[in-house]
Amino acid sequence: MLSSVVRFSVLPIVLAWLVLLAGPVKADNFLAHGYERVFFWGAYEIFCQIEGPDKQQHILGFKQQKGQESRNNRGSGPRNSLNYPEFIARADDRPLPPDHPVLSHPNPPGNVRDAVADLLKHKLTGEVSVNALDPSLRGKTFNKPPGGKKKPGSGGGSRNLYDPKDPHRTSFTVLVDGLVNGLLHHLANPRNRGIFQQNLPFMKEALKAAITLREEATRIHLLKKLSSPVKDGGFDLDVRLDWRDSRVPLGSRYPEFRIRDTFDANKGKLRGLGFKNADDFGDWIVHFGDPNHQGKVEFGPGAFTHRRLLQSWMEADRKLHL
Repeated sequence: MLSSVVRFSVLPIVLAWLVLLAGPVKADNFLAHGYERVFFWGAYEIFCQIEGPDKQQHILGFKQQKGQESRNNRGSGPRNSLNYPEFIARADDRPLPPDHPVLSHPNPPGNVRDAVADLLKHKLTGEVSVNALDPSLRGKTFNKPPGGKKKPGSGGGSRNLYDPKDPHRTSFTVLVDGLVNGLLHHLANPRNRGIFQQNLPFMKEALKAAITLREEATRIHLLKKLSSPVKDGGFDLDVRLDWRDSRVPLGSRYPEFRIRDTFDANKGKLRGLGFKNADDFGDWIVHFGDPNHQGKVEFGPGAFTHRRLLQSWMEADRKLHL
């Protein structure tokens, strides 16, 4: 454990993280992307085994585009399904055959860590292509349109799917929620139990790691928010914290804030921002990005969508079990 007093301008490790953390939505790191890919692969396997690779359209369904055979999601697996390296390539919207035809496979459980390390080694842990995974989301937006009106789209439908009851979802959140709902539908059928027994254990291992990494990376973003100069959208605080090792192998250290010490060292600034006391400040940190939080201090751009995605993953972990 390393105790620290941090001002953003003098902490090299935080400066290094800026490359990855352009905003709260980017607070997830490459390692988390790798674990999420493993979860998506498990979902693909389940849908293909239950519905058939030629019929399932939940994720990387077959396409019939002439001249685009390398992107039509037909692979060398059973019934022309994608094998694991082919799936990883298509998740990035890369053509087949894959640049890396041999990758460590995440199944059975216990191999997930090695599989993700292999993805990292080959630089295959950027953001997935949502449009490649689910073409039905192409061109759709979910943010509140100017003036609150939906924009008309082609084919007689609206391309803006903003939902005032769920205002902070994104296309990636919609993708995740759709996959989880499809999995839950099949999980409810006892005849599918064997298929889930094959795949769900390694999927859950990957899911828990992704959630942990996103939670820890949120702390890194919070440190940036608390320590940055006011002109950069920060609070310009002397932050008191302890550095903790990640709970996920290969993960980076993350800060654990000493709330009361930080408040005592920055009373004037924090009260000027609207925090009444250390408890009020700590409550803001715990609920960072929660639209239902009743505090007076704004969270900042992107915080809501980041928390909304984390909630989707946590709901998946809670509901998907044998």
